[in-house]
Amino acid sequence: MPEPAVPARASIEGNIAAVFGQLQLGEEHQDAGAGRLVVGGAEILAATTRLIGARLGELEVDTHIVVTTRYIERGAPDDLIADLTKGAVVRALYGPSKAKHGGKNLENVHKALVNLYRLEVQFEGFNAITGEHDPDLASMSRLYTDLVFDRQIQLRRRGGAYDPAVMGGTRDGTVQVSLGKWHARQLQRGYWVELDWEKLRSLSGLAKTLWLLFSSPRVPFHPALGAPALDEVTVPLDLMAYRALGINTKRERDCKRRLEEAGQRLVAVDDHYVDFSVTPDPRRPGAKLLTVVRRRDTEQLELNAA
Repeated sequence: MPEPAVPARASIEGNIAAVFGQLQLGEEHQDAGAGRLVVGGAEILAATTRLIGARLGELEVDTHIVVTTRYIERGAPDDLIADLTKGAVVRALYGPSKAKHGGKNLENVHKALVNLYRLEVQFEGFNAITGEHDPDLASMSRLYTDLVFDRQIQLRRRGGAYDPAVMGGTRDGTVQVSLGKWHARQLQRGYWVELDWEKLRSLSGLAKTLWLLFSSPRVPFHPALGAPALDEVTVPLDLMAYRALGINTKRERDCKRRLEEAGQRLVAVDDHYVDFSVTPDPRRPGAKLLTVVRRRDTEQLELNAA
């Protein structure tokens, strides 16, 4: 029997949720240095990434979330492996329509997995073992250390001793993804968030990046003044902050417009978010301040305690 599609609630490690915006920047911005997002004196995003051979896009983001979800479903075992099929990933990404389950999308998923395997990343992050900020947590590490496509697929294509009883309904490729030890350790210790998969699929571009970022436990939401049912966070904006969010437009007013449009889309898709506004920063003449307000009772943003 084929694997079921990804469940309604999908999983992603807390640090990775925060940095995907930077991981999608082009190499020219990687070379210029990563953006910085500072909230309340704490650096929320501090990522310097090196991409080998490919730039990450939304397909890689979604594929990685499917992989992480599968690892959590297995109980975050010590073998560090998420086993799944390309067909299962395609169904999760493109929906139930069989018209979208063909060779092109299977190949897209294959390429996305390879791109994720090729990613090298360094960032400061929360250490799930010590419970403290650890600047050496993921120094020049990989999300995936091994990526294996079942040999049975190669045998079938080459006319070898293909055994359909072994393959069953795996649909064009059993895949084993071995997670990096630091990444698996974070998941094992409960430093991950659950996301509403359908809402994630309905978002794209910057709106999706923002939704992942503000799902991360690294972002310090606090009770909104005079509104006990709401939480809020304020983010000082400058060109480095925009870059940290994955916005590489040169003019500040264009960055502001893109951010506001993406925020409006986020609020329209997810009613847990009440407001997403960019206003003048009273403490910095001429500068801007982003304020994000969300409902406190928001199941999709749970941090799973270890």
